[in-house]
Amino acid sequence: MNLVVPIDFSNQSKAVAEFAASFVKVYNGNLHLLHVLVPIEDEPDYLPVQTLNAKYNTVAEMYFVQESLRKKFDVRTSCDLVPGDIAKQIIKTSKRTKADLIIMGTQGNSGLKRYLY
Repeated sequence: MNLVVPIDFSNQSKAVAEFAASFVKVYNGNLHLLHVLVPIEDEPDYLPVQTLNAKYNTVAEMYFVQESLRKKFDVRTSCDLVPGDIAKQIIKTSKRTKADLIIMGTQGNSGLKRYLY
């Protein structure tokens, strides 16, 4: 079983990723994390230090989440950081990874049962 989990690094999306990792472990599957970077229109030739730091922190955070899930749940993981439209990239990644299921959170709710979609 292949699962795709879009993640925005919020506590809710990390909890959904943990749920997905426990789910994929039962079915001996693969967990693929996805973070979509919303592109900056008209990005200048140079980037301010804050923007460079944010981009670096996103890569580091994705690596940290992926490794912690892999170690905690002993599951196979992979990840993508891609720019573009969020919905389109989720669909594109799901097709490319031959996902059986997309597990993602909803916005603005609390409690795992409320924000698991």
